[in-house]
Amino acid sequence: YLNGRSLANSSTVRLLTYERFETLAMIILAVVATSTVM
Repeated sequence: YLNGRSLANSSTVRLLTYERFETLAMIILAVVATSTVM
């Protein structure tokens, strides 16, 4: 029970970290595109 709970918790944390990383990558891409246009 405890093992299953910790496994679900770690997968949730991994998902949140991935989403945050994806958002950061999109922002960096937008900044690079904007500075390239300018």
